[in-house]
Amino acid sequence: MQLSTGSLEKNMPAQAKGGKPPGEGVSGVATAALRSFRSSRPEAVWSLAHRYILAALLSVGAIAALPGNAVAACTGEGHDPTQMASAMFSESISVPRDAAVGQVIGKRDFPVITTRGPFGVCFGGGTLFYEGLQALVPGFADVYESGIPGLGLRFTIIERGPQNGVVPARIPISGTIQLVWESDEKIRVELIKTAATIGTGGTIAPREYVRIRLDSGPDRLNFVFGLGPLVVNTLTCRTASFTVDLGAHRSSELKGQGSFTSAKDFSIALDNCPAGITSIQYRLDPATTTLDAANAVVALDSASTANGIGVQLLDNAGNALALGNAISFAGITTGGGAFRIPLKARYYQTGGVVTAGTANTSMTFTLTYQ
Repeated sequence: MQLSTGSLEKNMPAQAKGGKPPGEGVSGVATAALRSFRSSRPEAVWSLAHRYILAALLSVGAIAALPGNAVAACTGEGHDPTQMASAMFSESISVPRDAAVGQVIGKRDFPVITTRGPFGVCFGGGTLFYEGLQALVPGFADVYESGIPGLGLRFTIIERGPQNGVVPARIPISGTIQLVWESDEKIRVELIKTAATIGTGGTIAPREYVRIRLDSGPDRLNFVFGLGPLVVNTLTCRTASFTVDLGAHRSSELKGQGSFTSAKDFSIALDNCPAGITSIQYRLDPATTTLDAANAVVALDSASTANGIGVQLLDNAGNALALGNAISFAGITTGGGAFRIPLKARYYQTGGVVTAGTANTSMTFTLTYQ
């Protein structure tokens, strides 16, 4: 009995006003923190840290002594930080083709100032405010518009005391304490995918995104962020359609329903995979119909002349594939390169009588990248 070549074909689905002018990149200045130390005024001290990019508008507030029965509040005082470090956000980001909306696709913790100093004082408690100054992305409570379609920004204040918070936030402060600038706090900026596609070539113009203030007194810190022309690289491997030759077989090889021929090894080639892909899933779907889902047997195409047989798909261990389901490929590494997904195929008797003829089918395979 002559059983002709079968084919498996793939179908890849598409997938910082600061004193510096725009375009100088992103610089970060940190800020404040609350830590315990003895003071003639306050009874305790906390640590709090903040930072700004490209420019920080820091204004000094005077401390007014409050009578013991005054309303609890915090006010600005002391020195602005005078030393800062800088950092750049890459102007080229790599995004897995199938990254989900809401996924973090890039982040940077900006460096802190190198000196410490007073930030403010609270009498009987008060509130520290982290305020967003730009429009929120619709559907997100803490992601701000960047000006680039499909790309939003999230800001998080990270410090060693209890003042951590994702912007916007209200941080309650208890007791009479002094707030002190520290050198090890930071602001984290995250790039968030907010739509199915991200615009490339866009620019995030330097603008104020975050204000950090106390109950009263002038604004203490405005955080300005900017990013030059953005290049979005889609993380995907190169693949190609291919044919699997199942060879010629005699009818005597098939002994009845559920019997099968020897299996043919083949693989799905993934070439030129870039670094940064953390996972790949593959899915096989028949272009015809599934005759036996449990055994992963699919029907021959309408042009085939053989009868009583189908094509069975197996993994490298010889187990029936879960057709129509995403299957994780364990062989991927984040460093990129070329990979192979090893599989097997064979003819499988589905009917009581087998008649000779051509026996072809086709499959589509879908790759999902993360």
